[in-house]
Amino acid sequence: MKRVYFLLSFVLVLGLLSAQSKDEPKNKGHQKEERGNLAFIQQVGTNNSVVVSQQNTGHEAFIDQYGHENVTAVLQKGNGNKVESVSVGHQNNVNVQQRGKQNSITNNVLLGNDNHISLSQRGNGNSIKNTIALGSKNDITIQQKGKGNSVTTNTLGSNYDVNIRQQGNGNKVVGGHYIVDVNKQPTTVVQQGNGHELEYNQYFGYRGIDIKQTGNAAKASVEHR
Repeated sequence: MKRVYFLLSFVLVLGLLSAQSKDEPKNKGHQKEERGNLAFIQQVGTNNSVVVSQQNTGHEAFIDQYGHENVTAVLQKGNGNKVESVSVGHQNNVNVQQRGKQNSITNNVLLGNDNHISLSQRGNGNSIKNTIALGSKNDITIQQKGKGNSVTTNTLGSNYDVNIRQQGNGNKVVGGHYIVDVNKQPTTVVQQGNGHELEYNQYFGYRGIDIKQTGNAAKASVEHR
């Protein structure tokens, strides 16, 4: 049964990543891109740690960790930077901070139990996409400060603690939860400012959502399937 569940989870991750990646622009025309440094780190084992610090423009960090009790810490300062991370195992900790404009944290996959992921962005036009967690007792904290920022997150499993906070104007959250949540712990979304949007879907079970929007011209949509 566990093998079947893992297989279904893996297929769902691939489907979510494939579906959401279609929204990325494929042709940027003749725009000139500034390229920074590339950091690619892969660790296998227990009690490993990664610390990445990048400053200025166009940097990229790709981090894969397989094992237990591992720590990932990334700090990027500047514009147009990117972070991707995959963490497979138990009791792992991922912390990503970005400061600047047009930065992105994408394809963050957390597979296992008792894991924690903290994502923070300050600036305008930043995005956190494809934050996907599979397992149980995982903790996801997302914070954004600025204008025109966006968050996309999906969880599969039970006993999750998901907290999303946005401060500024014109920000957006799209989220979903799959499979029954045993403890029915609600997702918490706080949006402060004007013109915010929230879209949240629940599939195959119950999971509450606590929404707090302060400001003008805010929109919220919650759907159970």
